Amino acid sequence: MRKSARQGVAINPFYVLFCLYFFANLQSVITLGLGAPIKVDSEEFTFSGATTAISALALFSSLFACLVVYRTVLVSTKTRTDLVFGRQASLMLALLQLSFLVFNAYYGVNIAGVEDEVQGNVALRLFYSVVQPDLIFLIMCIGIRSDRWFWFNVGIYGISLLMRSWIGGFYLIAVVTAIRQYPISFSRKSLKYFGLVLAVGVGVLPLITSVKWFIRSGAGINEALDFLREIGYANYLVDSLIYVVNRFQHLGHVALLAENARSLNEAYGSGAFIPYWMDAAPQWLFLRLNDIDIVTINKFIVRYFFDSDNLAYASNPGISGWFFILQYKMVFFIVYLLGITLVPCIIILRYAGFKYFLLVSCFSLVYLFHGWIGAYANMVLYLLAFVLFRFLLVRPIILGRHRRIVHLDDKLKSGGSVIHSSADPHMRFEHLRA
Repeated sequence: MRKSARQGVAINPFYVLFCLYFFANLQSVITLGLGAPIKVDSEEFTFSGATTAISALALFSSLFACLVVYRTVLVSTKTRTDLVFGRQASLMLALLQLSFLVFNAYYGVNIAGVEDEVQGNVALRLFYSVVQPDLIFLIMCIGIRSDRWFWFNVGIYGISLLMRSWIGGFYLIAVVTAIRQYPISFSRKSLKYFGLVLAVGVGVLPLITSVKWFIRSGAGINEALDFLREIGYANYLVDSLIYVVNRFQHLGHVALLAENARSLNEAYGSGAFIPYWMDAAPQWLFLRLNDIDIVTINKFIVRYFFDSDNLAYASNPGISGWFFILQYKMVFFIVYLLGITLVPCIIILRYAGFKYFLLVSCFSLVYLFHGWIGAYANMVLYLLAFVLFRFLLVRPIILGRHRRIVHLDDKLKSGGSVIHSSADPHMRFEHLRA
């Protein structure tokens, strides 16, 4: 973050997320260092000092590696064009999201944490598993020209999340909105509004959390409200805050993997779960077409550590957790990680623009750092496909290029801050990237 030309502070979402994950995991290190247990999913664990130290070293090394990739690409690559979506593309995105919403509501599938059966909709499920409307939304919303179309698609996405109990998706909405609005400048006035929104968000957290679990259990909102009345809204507020904060750390998961490294390495060698390089949409399609069960490490550790047979649940091994599973083979894993981070980020920054580079960088923390390799790989793969598609179009109709506009951002002016753009169209965000 950096001070603007007159007043306020420009916030970089990547650094905000970096600090969020750093301090959340540091808090877990301190807790274990004091001899207290930490919560890993639904259970509490304590670990020895040696296990805590080596797990923390691996975890923070992977976190700072994301920072190194971000800074390396940023200082070495210049942007040529921006990826932009007009009205037609925005309408197509809305229709795709609506069709997915109707599909989920009609068949009652894709509810978070709930296993469902395929009943006469194999073709549609295969289609949506390949197209992935949620992922398409996260990518396209950054480049939608119209604010009206952006918020319209956000509304559809939000309703779809509530219907499927994907409450964590609202966190993703906050991330992509911050990226889209970058650079965001906070003045004293805007900080008051931000504080008010934050207070409201914390206030409704118990309601959101309870509704989430009751939807997943098959109950309704009325049962969630009865639960809140019985336990006490204020009491559940504390539990909800602890739950949310815990979602940003995975030191306990990494420590569990470190303690069981030998047995997990043997399980990996026997094919108990798919390799890291098979965790992406094209590989998943191949496995599905060949009727091969897709068990990721995220799902395997739930069964292994928590004795749960519900493969709809998954956990966070972190990319650092793979170091203990692979042991000496982690050299190849590091090469693979560079292949899906460094090279794609250079292409995306150059041919999709800084905001899309910021999107991939932020989700290297949200997805990859946490160990959701497939989710991150899919985002990179689909975004590169958009870039390729744009360049293959002779006359861009749906997707389009545009020269960088050199002007004062109206949104920043309304927030009480002015940030001067460079006269060079290719340097618009250069003074704010740091």
